[in-house]
Amino acid sequence: TFGFPIDLTREILSERGIKVDVERFHELMLLQKQRSRKARKNAGADAWDSDSIDFNDLSATEFVGYTDYQCEAKVVAIAKDGERVDRAQEGENVIVALDRTPFYAESGGQVGDSGEIKAGNCMIEVDDVKKDVEKKKAATKKKVKDAAEKIDDKIEDKIEDAKKSAAKKTAKKKADK
Repeated sequence: TFGFPIDLTREILSERGIKVDVERFHELMLLQKQRSRKARKNAGADAWDSDSIDFNDLSATEFVGYTDYQCEAKVVAIAKDGERVDRAQEGENVIVALDRTPFYAESGGQVGDSGEIKAGNCMIEVDDVKKDVEKKKAATKKKVKDAAEKIDDKIEDKIEDAKKSAAKKTAKKKADK
């Protein structure tokens, strides 16, 4: 919305003998619209920019979540504290990029899926999923629960609440048509 209507503002203020600088109002409104468009355009990039991680060298993550709630995947990158690393240890909070995933990424006001990733005796709790500004790559924010995870590990992705995820994906699919 554009806030309180200017015509009502002018009417109310004129009753009190106060003038409105309408020209200045329109200048400021134009600036606000530009800021809003820019923020909306960069919304998907915020997750990546705030973590200062460059995943531009990665291929797109294949999304299989319209048909599957779990899948086998490969770890293609791991980041911790804004830096790419080769492995994640127990207790660390990391961002992991996978070659494929059933996890729906946060988008258009929808909250991303949560769940878990398993690799052997390593269990990772997924609490957030984002995609880059070009919608090519998805990364998950996770806490490593047991053991370690490293690049090229084969893992099993599993969505926590398949019912909730299915509703989101169905709505998204319909909106895209």
